[in-house]
Amino acid sequence: MATTKINIDFTNDGVKYKGIEALTYNDGVSYDVGVTGTAKMIRQWVDSKYPKFAGRGILWVKSRKFANGNAIDVYFNRLPDEYLFKINKELEMFEYNTLNTSIGSVSIGTKYLDIKNVPPYDSAEKKEPAPDWEKILKNSTPTTSGGRSSGRSNFEWGELIKECAGWKLYVKPYQDTYVYNLVKDKETPQNRESWGEIQGDIYTQTGFKWTKKTQTFSKWGLITDVYELTKILCQILLKYYNPKPDSTPTPQPERTPEPTPTSNLKFQVGDKWVTKEDRSVVYEVSNIIDNKIYLNWTNKGGDVFKDYVWLFEDDANREWLDNGKAEIIERKSTTTQTPTSKKETIENQIKALTLVLKYASTDKDKKITENQINALKITLKYAQ
Repeated sequence: MATTKINIDFTNDGVKYKGIEALTYNDGVSYDVGVTGTAKMIRQWVDSKYPKFAGRGILWVKSRKFANGNAIDVYFNRLPDEYLFKINKELEMFEYNTLNTSIGSVSIGTKYLDIKNVPPYDSAEKKEPAPDWEKILKNSTPTTSGGRSSGRSNFEWGELIKECAGWKLYVKPYQDTYVYNLVKDKETPQNRESWGEIQGDIYTQTGFKWTKKTQTFSKWGLITDVYELTKILCQILLKYYNPKPDSTPTPQPERTPEPTPTSNLKFQVGDKWVTKEDRSVVYEVSNIIDNKIYLNWTNKGGDVFKDYVWLFEDDANREWLDNGKAEIIERKSTTTQTPTSKKETIENQIKALTLVLKYASTDKDKKITENQINALKITLKYAQ
């Protein structure tokens, strides 16, 4: 069938696209938009849906063609994370897709769509400070076509994992991976004198990077040993935020000793429990392997966590049951327990890491994830 190259105007999902280069098959009802036209559509989509994020120095969209396909790189100038998460998900429509538009069927897309929250390396903005998003968004919060606000007040960091030295560590599922955020409490001082050392220690020992606009340390991907991670983070934070007392400390009033916990409860496989602070989320102990407790739960947003490595038994029993922070609401009979086997748990971890490998952005991350998968496969070989 003969084709003709033309520029088309059309409307889809409330967005008016103009001057999009396409091939028509001269049937008047179907069009094929290549990678260049798709890149132009992305610019117009962002301008329509999120106009605050489409200005010069804020958004760059670049298309590339190569032997095995094509790609589109979308760069934003360090957007607040809550907006980036939402836009990242919505832009998936510009991967290979067919749209039913005002002029008929329009095929669009690219083989690889990469979204980065940093200006291109060759841009002037790369070397400049990030935009003052708090000021930019103060009077007008970007909304989708449905008019629903994406403001930070509705944003959740995710599930709280650990509190230490005035900081909190959270984990949040995102698409097929996880994002971890280490967030400083408002009342915790910045410790500007040692801030460079703090960032360096946290990055070199844990891989968490400081994000200026969100004021958090962040890391993407599945962390298989959360207990070891929290141990390292706490050691670093306590080094800088809990200094040793002076040799002549100020006398303190005598404190009445706290009663020794008398609880003999211990977490068991199959236990369902809630925290005293938030009884709306129910956690279930899915397994206990090598003295580590694994959890299943579904958060308020409907995100499902399965066989998540939590804490060592002694730490969990002491911090959560003995201190009364958790309450077991359902306990299965020990004679009817059917815990997940060690083999099945390892298989679930391999599946999760395989998804992480799929979305790894650097060769280094891919190599680390591949090594973790290979190590688990060896363990799986001898698991019962």
